[in-house]
Amino acid sequence: MQNSLVIHVNFKNYISDTAWSLAGTSFTMTRGPIACGTACVLTDVGGVNEYAQHEINALLVPPRRPDLFAEAILRLLDQPNLRESLVEAGLETARHFCHRREARETLEFFRSFL
Repeated sequence: MQNSLVIHVNFKNYISDTAWSLAGTSFTMTRGPIACGTACVLTDVGGVNEYAQHEINALLVPPRRPDLFAEAILRLLDQPNLRESLVEAGLETARHFCHRREARETLEFFRSFL
């Protein structure tokens, strides 16, 4: 495992300074960094809980709490063992997802209504 740290901040669906943490993060947008071996801090909104588990494969913070978001980032900086654990679990989580399979299953789901 590499001994490097990448900090990636993505403000998807940016609305305003006060509402940034309420904006929904795209499933693919946050799964991508996890699949690439990045320890992630995510706002606990939207569908994040479909793949992210607090302190297992990511750190989750409540919306509207930039103070806790910053604290979580500092934890990753200060705790290399936690960071490595999140990266390993995140890579394992990503192995269970396949865009093609998800597209097939979604198509089958909608076809079931026809």
